[in-house]
Amino acid sequence: MPNATSKLRGIGNVNSNAPNKSAPAQKQQVEFDLDEANKIANAIVMQINLMAGQLFELHNNLYKLLYYKPRRVYKFLSREY
Repeated sequence: MPNATSKLRGIGNVNSNAPNKSAPAQKQQVEFDLDEANKIANAIVMQINLMAGQLFELHNNLYKLLYYKPRRVYKFLSREY
């Protein structure tokens, strides 16, 4: 039996051989080591940082727009749809 600190378990969908596509997906446990878990976690953190940077850029552009043309932006935002 593997050491608890060296292996982690995840659940993945396995439905490639199912004859009926409307049937619920079968679950299969997948084991991966701690190094793979760290790589996945780092990839998730990188994606979060990328989205945070993009949100900051959008926020900064909105701030610049409000600074230079506040009345026009407020008129546009106050229109009813």
